[in-house]
Amino acid sequence: MQAVTRFLAALVWLTSTKRGIVKRSIVICLIIVTLVASACGSKEQVAEKSPVDGGGAVTSTTRRSTDAQVFGTLESPCGKAPEGKTVTIKAEEAGRGTDRLYIGVGNDRTADAQPGMNKELWDTTLAFVAWCNEQGGVAGIPLDPIDIDGRYFHVEEAMTTACSETFALVGGGLVFDNQVFSGKDGSDFHKCRLIAVPGFAVSTDFAEASGVIQPLPNPAHRKSAVWLQDVASLFPEEVAKTVAVYGEGVTSIAINRDQIKETAKAAVPEMKFLDDISYKLIGQDFSVIAQKVIDSGATALTFVGDPVNYSALLAELKNQGWDGPSFVNVNEYDQRLFLKGEDVADNVLIRSSIHMFEEANEFPAMQQLLDIVSRFGPESPTVAALSVQSFSAGLLFAQSVKDCVEGGSGEISRVCVFDAAKKVDHWDAGGLHADTSPAANEPPSCSMLISGKDGKFIRRFPEEVTKDRGFHCDEDLTVDLEGDLGTGRIDPSSPY
Repeated sequence: MQAVTRFLAALVWLTSTKRGIVKRSIVICLIIVTLVASACGSKEQVAEKSPVDGGGAVTSTTRRSTDAQVFGTLESPCGKAPEGKTVTIKAEEAGRGTDRLYIGVGNDRTADAQPGMNKELWDTTLAFVAWCNEQGGVAGIPLDPIDIDGRYFHVEEAMTTACSETFALVGGGLVFDNQVFSGKDGSDFHKCRLIAVPGFAVSTDFAEASGVIQPLPNPAHRKSAVWLQDVASLFPEEVAKTVAVYGEGVTSIAINRDQIKETAKAAVPEMKFLDDISYKLIGQDFSVIAQKVIDSGATALTFVGDPVNYSALLAELKNQGWDGPSFVNVNEYDQRLFLKGEDVADNVLIRSSIHMFEEANEFPAMQQLLDIVSRFGPESPTVAALSVQSFSAGLLFAQSVKDCVEGGSGEISRVCVFDAAKKVDHWDAGGLHADTSPAANEPPSCSMLISGKDGKFIRRFPEEVTKDRGFHCDEDLTVDLEGDLGTGRIDPSSPY
């Protein structure tokens, strides 16, 4: 049955990334490239609302099960212990105790500078845990989420909790995830021998570190150029004079800028870049930046930053009469993009490898995710692109625990779970996103372009949901990048 399930999952193509942040004089832009099935059982009717409304309200207008034994095309990894197996958790790795699988959920939602940052990761994991536990947990062991709130600049403190209280980090993410390597006993990811199946990874340090496996891989040196080729096909003349506008002073932002330019250089030769333009991460007068874009002679731009600043720049460009295309990563798939006007995003092209919330009626897994968050999540849950990645991470972790138990003695250990995850060659979380290879740390070769219109998001390219389930897929356009794009933290002594 598992083989059949995985074969079916491999037929559904889908993946995705993230937003930006402020703390006094710093805003970190999270670009996750990387950037949602019906079931059987009890049924409920959820009131009709927009799937994504800025505040993150989620709803369904369709009766469907939320306690079924499938998720999209994936057989649910949650359930009772296998018959004949006594399931235990390795005591020294159990965190708070061996009665439950305690998972740490990274987020920054109580940061003073921007309350609610990454709240969708916490809200989605709460929903996933409750949904999974209703089915019996994983191999009969209940899940229990532990809040790993880094509050931007308190990662070491958060990691102290992770090291002492959790079995693994699952479904979350931290803005400054490179700081999980404190170098200190009791707060260092490697020294604590932790494993992670995160919803996203920002820095190359963490994304390519030992002990980390992503359902939506975000490798620093290998990217798909499909979306850039699509941008060039839509605006062949304009992309010949492209300018990169990016937030200054943060390495991860500069690396993301370089990744876009290096990807274009490797596979989209008609896309040429002018000199970069940087902006202050807080307090920037974007009328000045807009004038610099116009003075540069640029006819297209790519932006690296958060949706709030991006919206401000788009509004100023529009006010000054510049109407060229701008292309960005999936972190801009956020209602905050329309803060400065419902018409500012008409020429925006957002790369996404996750299905659109607005098309949940076309993709059962996405609708099922919205149903689960609505039923099992907290009151007024936040839903954004990272919700998809978080839920996918939860599913991958649960699947790996299940495989560990079924293929072993019944003891759940970090090595056993991580080894099981490293055998997953194809993953789309039952149809939530494009096919990826967690085992090979291979990014998705499929993506779509999303645009804005009248304060809402719309599909731009491909225009219809037909071949490849609405994505443009081309494995030949996944390229290796050159340049200094960071290095993953590898622990030679790590057993993972």
